[in-house]
Amino acid sequence: KGQQCFFYKRAQIVVADLWASVGDCGRRRGKEKKSDYDNPCHFKDIQSLTTFADYRIPQLLRHLGVLRYDDDLSSKVDSKQELMAGSMDELYIRASAVVAVEKLVQLVRDELLSMCRASDDGVGVVEDGEGGDENEKKMMKTKCKILADDVSAVKLDWYLWNLGEQMDREGKLGPHHRVRTIFY
Repeated sequence: KGQQCFFYKRAQIVVADLWASVGDCGRRRGKEKKSDYDNPCHFKDIQSLTTFADYRIPQLLRHLGVLRYDDDLSSKVDSKQELMAGSMDELYIRASAVVAVEKLVQLVRDELLSMCRASDDGVGVVEDGEGGDENEKKMMKTKCKILADDVSAVKLDWYLWNLGEQMDREGKLGPHHRVRTIFY
């Protein structure tokens, strides 16, 4: 209370979209990079971006039971009452969505790393029913680590947003919070 809180949703989307279309994310789709300087959108700190705190992600997270609102806030959202821009209710919804997505990112990373450890112990999916040689195990561990490192709030946001859009089109989501603002 008494302090400003900024989410920078639109600024983060610009950075993420540049990265996805011409930066490092694009390179993984076959565009080879010659040096760190040949692509100004090769952002090495993309992991520092948070989820894009708007309306769809909190709506989906609430539907999935990841977020729970108190009775008063639930009533406001469910009755489609407009929340005041910058109010504690709006800040609670947006901030809790950011925190929840960060925790989900960590859970996904931990699960992928756990799968890596399980493959080290001989537990896990092995092709052709064989245990595989040491080189195969080492390569699988490297792939798991790369996958775990590649999980980010940006990518999880894209996945959740698309899932939320689909579920909303199918009429499976309840109302989202409403705020009259230029920021999202």
